[in-house]
Amino acid sequence: MTSVESALSDVYYCTATNKHQTETVSAELQINEPEVPVIITGPEDRTVFVGTEISITCIASGDPPPQIYILKRQIPQEIDVTFGDDGTVTAVLTMRIEDPSQSGAYTCNAVNSKGSETDTGIITVFEEVTVSLVDFSQSDNDISTPDDITIDVDDVTKKIPDDVMIYSPTLR
Repeated sequence: MTSVESALSDVYYCTATNKHQTETVSAELQINEPEVPVIITGPEDRTVFVGTEISITCIASGDPPPQIYILKRQIPQEIDVTFGDDGTVTAVLTMRIEDPSQSGAYTCNAVNSKGSETDTGIITVFEEVTVSLVDFSQSDNDISTPDDITIDVDDVTKKIPDDVMIYSPTLR
């Protein structure tokens, strides 16, 4: 054989003969053509809050099995990789969201000798918002917040209807 291609996949026989006997053995030759990686499951767009733990998963196949990278701003992230019995490769990036700066595009890149494929998901991080109810009946008409924002209670308007109060704060 001078070149190897999948059309040469077959069962081959070897026969040896001498004056006492003839022996034949067979062997199956299977030649697989390399396949460009295919991303089966890529990163998903998600919105999360600071303090959340998330996992970004990328599952790909190809022949030979691809190497998988998960990148943020073109920087490879630390991932766990497993190889499935079905020829797939799974990469998982698990992280605790500590800061809104972790927002951004997370790209899965699957690469082998035949080529590559990418898929991207956007992670949007919000800081958690705390809402507090204030009992105005106990106030002296001014309420100070921890951020030195003062809300003047004198701007409370008439009630419409009896069970709904419209409030227009003035920030100083």
